[in-house]
Amino acid sequence: MRMRSLRVLFVALTLAAGCATRQVPDRSEARYVPRDKGAARSVALTRVQERITDDGRLEVVARLKNKLNRRIDVQVDCVFKNEDGIPLNENSSFQTLTLTGNAVGVVHFTSRTSRARNYAVRVRQRR
Repeated sequence: MRMRSLRVLFVALTLAAGCATRQVPDRSEARYVPRDKGAARSVALTRVQERITDDGRLEVVARLKNKLNRRIDVQVDCVFKNEDGIPLNENSSFQTLTLTGNAVGVVHFTSRTSRARNYAVRVRQRR
């Protein structure tokens, strides 16, 4: 009887795992937007830290990794959004980031108002 219940449990767990067809992206992956093919191929967002400052503004710290074995120059900005995901008209200016081969760089962004609750980190090749 005990073996049968274990088999039933195993089959139920297997079926439940197989039914999960929708993959939810990692939170940092969903907030990373490469703006061109070069940025998508060469830069990865490895970590994002976010916090609300004492005055209620959203602060974002993003770690970007060069996936290539050569030096690259990219430009990074952050689009702040309200809690519904609607962009606020307070985009930050692009910051130029130079990454040597396989290096990691860090960029900081802080929203201008306390309405920002979401964001998207955008990366493009340097122009």
